[in-house]
Amino acid sequence: MSLTNDLTCRVTLYARQQVTTALGDTDFDYVPQGQVWAKILPTGGKVANLSGDMQQAQLSHTVTIRANALPHPAEDMYLTYKGHRYNVEYWQPHYKHPDRVELICMMETKPVEVTNDGI
Repeated sequence: MSLTNDLTCRVTLYARQQVTTALGDTDFDYVPQGQVWAKILPTGGKVANLSGDMQQAQLSHTVTIRANALPHPAEDMYLTYKGHRYNVEYWQPHYKHPDRVELICMMETKPVEVTNDGI
């Protein structure tokens, strides 16, 4: 199958860069690197129990992009798609197609309170 048929999600990439604040200090901030076409596949998930009867879903995804679209992948990057944030855990070359890169990401989710309905 053609690569262009696989990449159906338009994602925005953010990378951590050094910036100068208004006071002249140096700080790090996430700066958009641009939009690229990607393929997003969910690869797993689990529920983490937090203190105070809270639970949080931990969802992992594999994001495939063109290798030329991201010449220097790093673990301190994240991407957004349809309001969801995907934090890059690590990256690896695509096992079958050398012109692609796989980003292994964790989707950020918010903790929710577990309610007991008395049943």
